[in-house]
Amino acid sequence: MERTNYTERNSFGLPNIVIPAEVLFHPDLTSREKILFGFINNLAYSEQGCWASNKYLGGLIGVRPDTTSTAIAKLAELEFIFLEYQTRHSDGMTVRKIHTNKEYPVLYAEMLQEKMEEISKPKIQTKIGRPKKPSDKIQKGVWQNPKGDMVNPKRGIGFGQNNIDNKLDKDIDNKYLSRDLKAPESENEKNKPSAKERNKDFLPLAKELSEIICTQKNMKHTSSQINSWANEIRILIESNGVTRERVQAALDWYRDNIGGEYIPVIESGHSLRSKFIRLEDAMKREKKEKPAKHTKSNGKKPPAKIIQENIEPPKTLNKEFAADRLYRKGYKPAKSLLNDSNNGYSADLAQNIVETYNHIEHSQEKAMKRDPSAGGFLPPALDLIEDYIEWVEENNWISDRSPNLFTHQHALFKKFIDQVAAPRINDRCPLTGIDK
Repeated sequence: MERTNYTERNSFGLPNIVIPAEVLFHPDLTSREKILFGFINNLAYSEQGCWASNKYLGGLIGVRPDTTSTAIAKLAELEFIFLEYQTRHSDGMTVRKIHTNKEYPVLYAEMLQEKMEEISKPKIQTKIGRPKKPSDKIQKGVWQNPKGDMVNPKRGIGFGQNNIDNKLDKDIDNKYLSRDLKAPESENEKNKPSAKERNKDFLPLAKELSEIICTQKNMKHTSSQINSWANEIRILIESNGVTRERVQAALDWYRDNIGGEYIPVIESGHSLRSKFIRLEDAMKREKKEKPAKHTKSNGKKPPAKIIQENIEPPKTLNKEFAADRLYRKGYKPAKSLLNDSNNGYSADLAQNIVETYNHIEHSQEKAMKRDPSAGGFLPPALDLIEDYIEWVEENNWISDRSPNLFTHQHALFKKFIDQVAAPRINDRCPLTGIDK
């Protein structure tokens, strides 16, 4: 699937360029960045790579060297290129070489497939066109829409033989109106955030889907892919009427059942949206085949929702960021340590995790009010919980693998604080900052 064919320089000695589809249709690249890749791709055709300076490359696309440097960093972040630095033996100077990443066609194959499906969708005709064969009934300068109403381009619908009174027909479908005849947007529509802004609210779900897929696939997803998945999830919720709770429940179930027989394969945000009903059907089918156990967590909210609603981070830490990290780095690893018989206690585990986090934060807040210097050595609550879970995982002798293991009152948590965490900060309690 290589797209990096070398093109000869023209008669003036300037490099010709080819911009592959993966770059051309990438939503996060500007036109100049796409052209810059074309030049770099040509100049890096050999194993020696592209040695051109930012000044030279900037001259090709008409920008300053610092702007070129930013564009190169962006292309590297999106994994279209990679940079190599070497020290010359002659003068000890460090020089840069730019290489084209030959794997980008694989990385962006799914993006192109989704783009192809998008542009292949039939477009709805919104403008009023002239009839192919003018009729004797149609007056000069008047068009006829599919409902048979006479339309004068200057005076609008309601002119002519069908509507002599020049009144609008209340039943006329808006799809036959030209853009010039559309009603003005309401204030709510004008003030509504853009789709790109609204996509940020759905990034945690997109990241969670990526992590689920990565458990089965030995690959990673780019930030661009995850952003496009957030857009698909937003459409699923906003346009298709699926609640966020339903999406979260489906992801939780898919995490535990991915790869199973008769379970739809979800490999992107687009496939999640297109196969969502099939995924829920598989969930219902499993409930019929395997009656649910009566556990403490029946009827409770999804774990991510519990953490999001109950977490109490410090004012200096964004609540959404803290909840997302506690879910990914705290709840999910802890859940993997539970015995099979405890898999139904997801809500209880989430509640214990978030209560432990809040207990640590409140204890440390009191410690810093008493001694402001304590903030310099007390470990963050998120780090403490991550370290505790790793400690539990490393000690096979711990037989209690239930949600209670992750409460701050549990004897093993207290043992971890005293014997593992405290020695790391000169035998001070990581919750109170007091010498032991």
